[in-house]
Amino acid sequence: MYKIIGGDGKVYGPVSKDQIQQWVLGNRANSHSKVSLASEESWRPLGEFPELATLLPGAAPVTTPASLPATSSLPPIPAAVTSTFTPIRGATSGATGAAFASSIENRDYELHVVDYIGRAWTLVFSDFWLLVGGMFVGSLVMGTCGLLLAGPMMGGFYWMFLQKIRGNPVSFGDIFKGFDLFLPLFLTSLVSSLLIFLGGICCLIPGIYLAVCWTFSVPLVIDKKMDFWDAMELSRKTVSKHWFHCLWLVICVGLVSILGILGCFVGIFISIPIGFAMYAFAYEDMFNSAPNSLRKPR
Repeated sequence: MYKIIGGDGKVYGPVSKDQIQQWVLGNRANSHSKVSLASEESWRPLGEFPELATLLPGAAPVTTPASLPATSSLPPIPAAVTSTFTPIRGATSGATGAAFASSIENRDYELHVVDYIGRAWTLVFSDFWLLVGGMFVGSLVMGTCGLLLAGPMMGGFYWMFLQKIRGNPVSFGDIFKGFDLFLPLFLTSLVSSLLIFLGGICCLIPGIYLAVCWTFSVPLVIDKKMDFWDAMELSRKTVSKHWFHCLWLVICVGLVSILGILGCFVGIFISIPIGFAMYAFAYEDMFNSAPNSLRKPR
């Protein structure tokens, strides 16, 4: 068992090697994260532990010693840190993507849909002009080319909100971050839209089912750098565990958008960013948080 210092400077643990692996795959720990054996007070970079260095695809173990004082133990949900490992993309990183998918498929999650509304409202108004203005400009760009830019632009939207949630710096240029992964995001949007359309015209229920299942495909591509079909499959499998809860999330986001439209269409400029923020908070709970047994009791 180990203890680890999160990006917020706090100590979390004791935690197992498997739990540290989940944080590495979730961009919440890297080779420079300070780790100690649960029975010791000597802190070293994660990369100096041979058994943990293997969890860092593409990152060489670091050798710089460090010593930090221990603080009180808290529920093990470290803050996000800057990751140095190779993105989950392509044949050379297929094993990494499979490991991340396996870690997600084998654990459960909880959604707090009503709570997301308040949290999304607070997030949007914490940096109103950047988030709302950025999405407005991005929507204009997306509207000029429709489906061609839908995936990359939505990827940029999710990237912006996820970084904001994690406390990382966000700039106006982040709305175009999806162009770094143009092809997988374009294919995610194109393939999912076509299959949802086919499911809808054959029978409405399959179309609805697939639309809900693939809700988190785009954020998985932009956040985890996964290929489009792997992201769609992981989203489907994860959503299927609590499909009706995810449907309730989609319905609530839709209701928020309708309220924006009823506000003389002006409110939609706020309601759409709130909807994206709600999805981003749900994504964090589903794919980047600790297992239920490790979460802080509510």
